[in-house]
Amino acid sequence: MALVMARSPEGLIAVGAFSPASLARRSLGEEFSSSGQDFVVIVDSNNQVLYEAGRPPASEPGVAQHPGVVEALRGESGTAYRSINGNEHVVAYSPVAPLGWALVIEEPWEAVDNPLLSRTQAAPLILIPALFFALIALGFGIRQIVQPLRLLAQQAAELGWGRFEAIEPPVGGIAEIRHLQAQLILMAQKVKAAQQNLRGYLNAITAGQEDERRRLARELHDGTVQALVALDQRVQLTQLAAKGASPEAAERLAELRRLTASLIEEVRRVIRALRPNYLEDLGLLPAIEMLTRDLQTTADVQTTFSTDGQPRRLPPGQEIAIYRIVQEALNNAARYASAKSVNVSAVFNPTEFLIRVQDDGRGFTAPERVSDLVASGHYGLMGMQERAELIGARLTIQSAPGAGTTIELRLPL
Repeated sequence: MALVMARSPEGLIAVGAFSPASLARRSLGEEFSSSGQDFVVIVDSNNQVLYEAGRPPASEPGVAQHPGVVEALRGESGTAYRSINGNEHVVAYSPVAPLGWALVIEEPWEAVDNPLLSRTQAAPLILIPALFFALIALGFGIRQIVQPLRLLAQQAAELGWGRFEAIEPPVGGIAEIRHLQAQLILMAQKVKAAQQNLRGYLNAITAGQEDERRRLARELHDGTVQALVALDQRVQLTQLAAKGASPEAAERLAELRRLTASLIEEVRRVIRALRPNYLEDLGLLPAIEMLTRDLQTTADVQTTFSTDGQPRRLPPGQEIAIYRIVQEALNNAARYASAKSVNVSAVFNPTEFLIRVQDDGRGFTAPERVSDLVASGHYGLMGMQERAELIGARLTIQSAPGAGTTIELRLPL
């Protein structure tokens, strides 16, 4: 029995006695029911058992040595875990203030497990279907959205470099992506049609330019050259008639003949530049060889010309375009690049014709896109590029400041 005494605010003193075991039985009866593996004990400060329910493990020498008793008597509260016969038990201990008692409850973990924890353990099983559907949705998004958009971006990049057919292969995906590709295909078709119209216009301009050059060459040949030849003949007749003249007059007549001959040669060089007779009569390679010789003679530039493969005649439109491209490249090397040497090489392969013009001039920073040639002021290079596209050839320009320039043309045969 335990004796209890308390003083009221009015000064009265109440004294009573109770049984700790009966009190514990009433307070714990509804919350704790022994199942053979459960154990509850109340111990006072003298290690005397006031209440006990259930059975402690047989291996323990006494209740005082039960886990949690010593800690609760020290005024501590908490939980501990221990394994008994392969099963995990939970030990909860707490002091009973202000009496200095210790309350210890031990239960198997399964008994502590509540319905909420059971639902928590079952949560992964509930989440598996949701995760499965999420993975399906993610796979659908990758296959129907991400991959088609990535492929469409690659095709759009190819389209930006002028390869219009690259946008046509279907990429699939959702309806919005297919609609976007259809709009890009329509835009590519319009740009391609506009480019074809522009090329037709440029082709007409080029043809008109060549016709005008032939007309000027014919007029120079039939008019100016003939007049200069007649002038030279008159000077020659004057020399014959003035054999007895003073030496000073004879020297002036000789100087006049030299100037006339030089002028005739210069006009003939201009005629050859306007209308390459060698190209029409002998073919592309002899005409290009004459270009390199003229450059070496007029611009004091060391030139070399080499060929490889079996030469053949090309269609007139292709030959004149290649001739003009090489002519422009040689003029640029001598006029703008201040080159000391230029090497021209032509190769006839079974499937393509290749010609390369390489100089050791000052060079320049070559733009990545052909459209940037005009912005940087390289109109001659732009004209070369347009001529190459008109005949279905591919022109590449490699250059760097101080490293010279290499222009290469590849024409499929």
